[in-house]
Formats: sequence, structure tokens, C-alpha cells
Amino acid sequence: MSTAPLDRTEPSAAAEAKSKHVGNLSSTYLLAGAGLSDEQKLQVALCRRQCWIRAAQCSVVATVTSYAALLLARSTRALKPPHGSLLYVPLSLGVLGGYLGSVWGGHEGAAMMAATLGLDGMRRFQR
Repeated sequence: MSTAPLDRTEPSAAAEAKSKHVGNLSSTYLLAGAGLSDEQKLQVALCRRQCWIRAAQCSVVATVTSYAALLLARSTRALKPPHGSLLYVPLSLGVLGGYLGSVWGGHEGAAMMAATLGLDGMRRFQR
């Protein structure tokens, strides 16, 4: 039980969040308090999604093409790949392709986000 008087009001959660450093919060929570319109929030979410789309696309392309290149090299006897390379080379290049694709999508998304929010909108996220 609380011993505080009933007429005393407790500080709101929003006021407490502004007054102290909150650490690592989800971007959805931060976006909700950014004061953006619904259209701007949608555009920001689409910009963030661009990163995931490019990562998935580049990962699949890198995996399939590296596997096909290894099969082609093995069938033409131009290269005798080491044991396990048919698994590990495409897997490694798929992870690398996903990373490079996410960087590429991040650059695309940042440009779209800057155009959507303008310079004032980008300053809100750089706190």
C-alpha cells in the first residue's frame, strides 16, 4: 500500500521518460513520441523496411550465384573445390550479401527519410 496522500498526483510516464536517460528503446516507441503525422510515420517505417528488403534480395542473389559458380567450376574440372565448400562458400557469401544489402538499403532509406521529414525532422532523431 502506498502512504502518499490521495490528492498528490504522480508524474506521468512521458514526463519521467523526458527527465532521465532511457537507454536503448525500440524505434517504434521513439517514433510514437516524435510528434510526426501518421503519413510521416508510415514513410519512416517504409524507409526502415527498405533496409530489410535489400538485405534479403542481396543475400539470396549472393547465395544462389555462388553455389551455381561452384557447381559450374566443379563440373568443368576447372577447379576442384575443397570438401565442404559447396555448403560453406554460398552460406558465407549469403551472409556477406545480406550485410552489404542492408548497408545499401540503409543508404536508400536515409535519402528517402530525409526527403520525407526534411532537415527539421531528421534533427528529431539525432538527439
